[in-house]
Amino acid sequence: MALELKPRQILTTKLAMTPQLQLAIKLLQLSRLELVGTIQQELTENPVLEKVEEPAGEKSDADWQSYFEYYSPRQATGSETEVKDSTGFETYTSSKLSLTEHLLR
Repeated sequence: MALELKPRQILTTKLAMTPQLQLAIKLLQLSRLELVGTIQQELTENPVLEKVEEPAGEKSDADWQSYFEYYSPRQATGSETEVKDSTGFETYTSSKLSLTEHLLR
């Protein structure tokens, strides 16, 4: 009855929950009011954190309007409207087949 030592490899997987991941999961589960309260609490408890106020006019409907005007496929030039030369998704899609074409394929 001799005891033998043999090397053996075991492969295991385990999930390591880092503190940042735990905090992210906790914050994602909060409602908007709870999140605002948690942020206010962290701002008062941690002197290193500071709240950055955005100017009132920075996030307005004018920004969205300019965004849509810039990325719109139609661009107004004077009194006429011309279509921008851009290749969209529709260019690469195939046309619809009729029932006859579908059955023949």
